[in-house]
Amino acid sequence: MIKPGKYRHYKGNEYEVYDIAKHSETLEDMVVYRAQYGEHGLWARPAGMWEEIVNVDGKEVVRFAKIQDADYDYIVQAVKAIVANVDNEVSNMANVAAILWECMSNLNWVGFYVMRNGELQLGPFQGKTACTRIAVGKGVCGTAVAEDKTQLVVDVHEFPGHIACDSASNSEIVVPIHKDGKVWGVLDIDSPSVGRFDEEDRKGLEHVVEILEKTL
Repeated sequence: MIKPGKYRHYKGNEYEVYDIAKHSETLEDMVVYRAQYGEHGLWARPAGMWEEIVNVDGKEVVRFAKIQDADYDYIVQAVKAIVANVDNEVSNMANVAAILWECMSNLNWVGFYVMRNGELQLGPFQGKTACTRIAVGKGVCGTAVAEDKTQLVVDVHEFPGHIACDSASNSEIVVPIHKDGKVWGVLDIDSPSVGRFDEEDRKGLEHVVEILEKTL
């Protein structure tokens, strides 16, 4: 199944998939993408063609192979290095947000909310201006706190009570952060593409949060 993210054509060119949309006349699934270089603008190609198997020197390969969305081994090592011996939580959150923003594709917001006076309050982030306060149990972030559980939302418009800080956001992942056995805050990441995040992202980002928790 084609998902938003980066892909490499078997001849070497790289492309970024933004969405899967229905053709207005044939109702065929179309991959909406942009070339990393050369071609300009957005293009559309039938999803079936995107997933075709081709024969290259006697070996069968997929026409467009997905490139790993994020190198979590690198991200984890970068986070460990940047927070080492730093006892300033604001500095650490700011640098972790910057690392994730630089290393993950197809995002429109990365940042933190911290529990203050019984509610989530905005912390360091990358992206557009955001909601300053979020009540526990409200939206994806508030639900992550209330349930003390990572929220991986394929389509935020189908999430009951979603808070639209940025109307461009279509998928989201929120990971609770703990201190002394209680939820201290959350890591919140948004994407303009439906279905941007998967189990690989969940595991990788939970590992990042575990590193951050050790500095609190």
